[in-house]
Order: sequence, then C-alpha cells, then structure tokens
Amino acid sequence: MEEGLILVMDLDGTLISEEIAERMYREAYMETLKIMRERGIEIPAEFYSYNFKNSCELTRRFKLFEEIYKDVYPRVLEKYSDDIRKERKRARVMYNYLINQCKPKYVFILTANPKGDAIIEKVLPEIPRERVLIVKGVTYVEDKKIELKKLKNLGKVVYVADKDEIDFVAAKEAGVDYINVYSLVEELREREKDLYELKVLS
Repeated sequence: MEEGLILVMDLDGTLISEEIAERMYREAYMETLKIMRERGIEIPAEFYSYNFKNSCELTRRFKLFEEIYKDVYPRVLEKYSDDIRKERKRARVMYNYLINQCKPKYVFILTANPKGDAIIEKVLPEIPRERVLIVKGVTYVEDKKIELKKLKNLGKVVYVADKDEIDFVAAKEAGVDYINVYSLVEELREREKDLYELKVLS
C-alpha cells in the first residue's frame, strides 16, 4: 500500500467479530419486538426471527421500532461490555497492521452500528469520536457511499470491510479502493507463520 492514504475501516466483522455483533443485534431486535407486542402492536410472523433484512424492513414499516431499538441497543451493549473488551486484541492487531502497511494521514471508522463510537472507545480509544462515522443500516450502501465520497476530499481512500455484497458495492460506487478484511487475515496468518519459523530456525 502507498503511504499517506485515508484509511477507512468497518467495525462489525472487521475490527470486532461478526459473532459478537450479531449476538447484540439479535438480542436488541428480539427485545424490541417484545416491547412492541406489549404495546399492542401486531408484528407479522415473517419478522419473528432476527436478520439484517428483517431489521431494515421493520425500521421502514414502523417508526416505533426504530425509536424503541435506539433505547434498547445501548442497554444490550452494556450487558456485553466484557465481551467487547475481549475484542481489543483482534482490533489492535488489525489496526496496527494496517497502520504499519499504509501509514495513513487519517483513520476513520465507518459503521452502521448505532453505538459504534462507544465500541471504538472500548477497543481503540485513540481514535477520536468525531472520526467514527455512523450510518443507518436501512440505507447502508447509499449512506456509506456518500461518506466515502466525502472522504475523497482528504486524499486517496482505502476502505477495509468484510461484506463484499454491500461494502464492496459502496466502495465501487464511491470510487474508492476496497480491501476485504479476510484477505488481510490471511496475510497476518502467513506473517505469524514466518515469524514462528524464524524463531525455530534461530
């Protein structure tokens, strides 16, 4: 990678594991549905289980869903504080590797996680809150494309994320470079293997 880039990193599935992110989203989603039912709102059966598509669709259909979810998710995040702190090592390894590789002018986090700034504060506290850009999940690709285009005003942008079907699309439409995080994981594994072999041979 060339030096002086604008490094933009996704959060869920990139700096923290997809597993912990999905557990929090699922719990917040189910708790939101429970509250809505308690208030007498009928939820169609096809939305009884959590997935990203269902969450987006309910956000479009029910303004109340979004309002309740915004209140519920921070409480769920607090419940998982210890699990989030365990993600520090993953985040730190990935962050340090990318910093050393491209020596960026600026680092930004671009995420649809509604409490992405709070999570970054726990795992990479040196990144200022104003550089954590939070978009809406319901307009994920369009919003990320807009933010990436804005960042191009600062220099050449490289976006590192995990979901090619939406993150790559956003990067392509914004006209910025894209790196799938799993390719970096493989590079890191090979590097660790090489370091281990050097230790054995020395």
